[in-house]
Amino acid sequence: MKWTVLLVLLGMLQVSAKVHSQHVAIDLKMENSTIEQVLQRITDQTCLNFFYNNSAIDVYKKISVELKSVSVEEALKKIFDGQEVRFDIDRDFVVIRSVSDLQQEQVVKIVVQGIVKDEAGQALPGATIKLKGTSFGVATDVNGNFKFEIPVTDPLILVVSFVGMQQQEIAYKNQPFLEIVMKNEVEMMSDVVVTGYYSANKKTYTGSATQITQDQIAKISSTNVFSVITSMDPSFKLVNNNQAGSNPNVMPKFELRGASSIPDVRSEYEGDPNMPVFIVDGFEMSVEKVFDLDPGRIATLTILKDASATAIYGSRASNGVVVIETRAPEPGKINVAYALNLSLTTPDLSDYDLLNAREKLDLEVAAGYFGYFDEAYNRRLKNIQQGYDTDWLSQPFQNAISHQHSLTLDGGNEAFRYAFHLNMNPSDGVMKKSGRDRYAIDVDLQYRLKQFTFRNQLAYDYVKAFNSPYGSFSSYTRLNPYYRYRDDQGQYVYIMDDPGVDVYNPLWNTTLNNKDQSVYNLLTDHFSIDWWVTDALRIKASASVSVRNEEE
Repeated sequence: MKWTVLLVLLGMLQVSAKVHSQHVAIDLKMENSTIEQVLQRITDQTCLNFFYNNSAIDVYKKISVELKSVSVEEALKKIFDGQEVRFDIDRDFVVIRSVSDLQQEQVVKIVVQGIVKDEAGQALPGATIKLKGTSFGVATDVNGNFKFEIPVTDPLILVVSFVGMQQQEIAYKNQPFLEIVMKNEVEMMSDVVVTGYYSANKKTYTGSATQITQDQIAKISSTNVFSVITSMDPSFKLVNNNQAGSNPNVMPKFELRGASSIPDVRSEYEGDPNMPVFIVDGFEMSVEKVFDLDPGRIATLTILKDASATAIYGSRASNGVVVIETRAPEPGKINVAYALNLSLTTPDLSDYDLLNAREKLDLEVAAGYFGYFDEAYNRRLKNIQQGYDTDWLSQPFQNAISHQHSLTLDGGNEAFRYAFHLNMNPSDGVMKKSGRDRYAIDVDLQYRLKQFTFRNQLAYDYVKAFNSPYGSFSSYTRLNPYYRYRDDQGQYVYIMDDPGVDVYNPLWNTTLNNKDQSVYNLLTDHFSIDWWVTDALRIKASASVSVRNEEE
């Protein structure tokens, strides 16, 4: 059974509220929103964590609700009006269950607790403990301890990580207390924190930062920068978008320091106010540009998460900063490197257990929709006898194969260095005829003259995004398997044969000579000058020019 967590459990360093979340009065007004969206808004107000089985409870139903100073229990009764559900509220957790499921199962919660130490026996504050296969995770407190409570799952595997130490996977087998000993990495990391403006000594840097090296990036993902970040730091939370699904052309949304609770704040600022700032080689970049960035070009990636980021970048960094430094040209003989990455993406429909055409027809007769001698029954039965038993869920899907090619050429000497980078990444989506093709050419030149370093980075990006003509997946979930969707000549029909009801065939759209695609060309030039006045003083000046052309 799949349980959905609307909000990641907060780390052990969080200060406990003086009043329990369930006693907070809720004020809320939302129109034509899904129940899931309404619950998310309540989470933002109260910090309550909702657990539910989305195959038993319809959380995608759209409702309009207005609540004024009501309790959590009263709010849930209005939200789930008409649904037979039960709410169990325990401090910061709310378990929502279908009444029909109560006789079959009971939600059992377990407490997982322990301590994380190094090989010398010293506690490790800030170590990350995640549940394998999910984004659910906590961090250890100042004494290296952790504790969280979740519904029981089997198997339960904890992934423990700490900067500069080897990641471990621990199988939880009802141990009352876990004592986890972390081992040092064989290769020592650089003792600096890159902030985008300067490199600080890690021993003296007082801010909260997570560093990810080039080797760690290569081990996790060679195609997606955001997959690397969410895997290494659970505080970098990917906001689920169930409507977009795995659409490769929908930009992901993230929260690093929580979401803004101020209404209509999005309309007052350009972009998403909850998104962190992305800095690439000292220049601010859009989410789309970072999304299309080749992870193989990244040398270091640093996540700045506290007020020190605001002190450097101002109020726009209130939701954190992601600093990316790309690889600089290496001196020496000409080096040529080529990398090929293949990936296969398949749709997972294992959660759906649907009736076939004959079973569905018998169920409708048993439910009293029509009798055995009705015209509607006979027409449906005729379709079944003609072989119509369509698995509609599989119609718009495909197994998507993507291949990424990366070619790098660099060289030079201590005074002059150069690098040429070519990247080709045509990617298909799991929805048929959807995808995103990325092509990039970069030329990086670096020249040193005494105390000055000049660097110029010229890049050209071509990205073509095309959406599937098969439409939305949700339209296929509402179709019956006995619908006759082809005529006698084998062509798709516009309206399927269903007496008294106009049922439109989503496959008919694929016969139209229409394209839903967008193309953008981006030319950027970054120029910077570093003047090392002394070994301890550096003055840096930079300028950037971008030209973007979009086509529909």
